[in-house]
Amino acid sequence: MPRRDYAGIYFIPSPARTLEESTKTSKAIDNSIKTIFTRKDYDWVDYKTWFMRNRVLQTTTLHPSQSEGQPGQPAQPPSYQHIFQLRYSDQDDQEIEENQVNPERAYCCIQKPSSQKDPTHKASVSQGTDAPYTPGAIVEVPADSAENHINFLELTGLWSFRRAFEVQDGQLCSLIRMYDPDKGCDTGTFHMRVGIVTASRERRFGGELRWDTRSPGVILEITYKNVNADSETHNNVVDDEEYTQALVADAQEHIRGLWQRLQSGLDLPQSSNLDIKEVMMGPEPLRHSSVGGGEAQSPAAIVRMWCELLRRL
Repeated sequence: MPRRDYAGIYFIPSPARTLEESTKTSKAIDNSIKTIFTRKDYDWVDYKTWFMRNRVLQTTTLHPSQSEGQPGQPAQPPSYQHIFQLRYSDQDDQEIEENQVNPERAYCCIQKPSSQKDPTHKASVSQGTDAPYTPGAIVEVPADSAENHINFLELTGLWSFRRAFEVQDGQLCSLIRMYDPDKGCDTGTFHMRVGIVTASRERRFGGELRWDTRSPGVILEITYKNVNADSETHNNVVDDEEYTQALVADAQEHIRGLWQRLQSGLDLPQSSNLDIKEVMMGPEPLRHSSVGGGEAQSPAAIVRMWCELLRRL
């Protein structure tokens, strides 16, 4: 049976970009989870920790017209390269294998500007102008070689360091059973990962170049697994592509529904609510094997989801 795991990420910003403000938001999400999904009514797995690190580089090449002395032409948006690592540190080997994100690897993901928005990603509440980007190929390198890879890219002169993002000691909450009384059956399993994001970049302070670290906000990743995907949804569709679309729509509906329930219990500044960002995975993990679901057994979809969100911060 193919995997039926599907994920979406929400970013809740801290307007003051301080660790104290992000900590308050993280605690508010934690309290909302515990209040709405009580252990009396839901099956739980205790909290476990997770870690994320992403170094972002951007191209240094200017638009050809600029090098030719034609300042009237707009500069081409830069491309970005992410050096992404994700580790669920307290999970056992079997769980890491199922998530298909190897903690011993760093994933290098390039995003290039495109003339058309990528339909697999969607910013739900975030407004404003955001240049469309197309995700490219992903290359894996050993995690302990990530710094050497970044140094090499900078030495070429084609890439420059932009920013580093980290989540240290994020918390994972697993809800094992979600019961639908109307259908009289379990509807699926949710995993919620909450983490405070820190962003670091080099800035000049009084003529001295130093690292400046702030906290732009909190990330909530929601992973949903439909336990009835093959037995229920596939019987009502005509072909595998329609089946995939039905699974994606169903997973996104459940993820957004869970987020709306959590959000209803949060006490956040109004300005923060207006800037919440949402990025969903592409359809690859839910594709049936006969319609090209090769990425269902690779980390590509989840890496691209994370990198798309972090590009927007």
